[in-house]
Amino acid sequence: MLAPWYVFCGSVFAGALAGLASWSWACAILRRPLGGKLPLAACGAFLWAVIVCRFGLSLQAAELCLLSVALLTLSLTDASELLIPNECLVVAIAIRLAYIVLAPLFGAGSMTTLATFSLVGAIAGLVPMLALTLVMDRVLGRESMGGGDIKLFAVGGMFVGWKLLVPLLFVACLGGLATSAMQASTDQEGLQPFPFGPAIAASLVLMCLVGPWVQRALLLV
Repeated sequence: MLAPWYVFCGSVFAGALAGLASWSWACAILRRPLGGKLPLAACGAFLWAVIVCRFGLSLQAAELCLLSVALLTLSLTDASELLIPNECLVVAIAIRLAYIVLAPLFGAGSMTTLATFSLVGAIAGLVPMLALTLVMDRVLGRESMGGGDIKLFAVGGMFVGWKLLVPLLFVACLGGLATSAMQASTDQEGLQPFPFGPAIAASLVLMCLVGPWVQRALLLV
């Protein structure tokens, strides 16, 4: 059995490589070189270390570590081009489906229970957000949220379930407001669209890490 220190160091190293893989994937999607190579490697190292410290060497840790690669990739593409690639969302869904299939083998839950949990979460994330976006588009007279953001929120519902969708959205909106404020402080051409994907991705990872505590605090258990 590996000592905890070696597990931690290994997760940091593997996470840094995962961050670099995310950077390469984003460059391949946009077909041009991008900045942010070292920050993405640092984010990957940090995320994997936190995930392994939280869940240990488990199937849940493996799922969230792999998900982080897709989330880092779409965060970079969205920050660079306001684009959330469908490829990243498909990979995230595939990771969740693989977890559902493998979970019974690792004693991590029933396949039927997990599949229902994910399906209900996805629908609960997609339908209300789509309806809200259509209403806001009509009220504002412009696009209020991109289709990629809506689909990412639905994918988030697959991972955290319907009970944590409101906390997920709340934290994501705080991150989005911070991003918008920073952009507005340097924007010389008036109000411009801002990348919401990174805030949703960060909120999703946070809910995956602390979801049970949030549910207990909000009496949602």
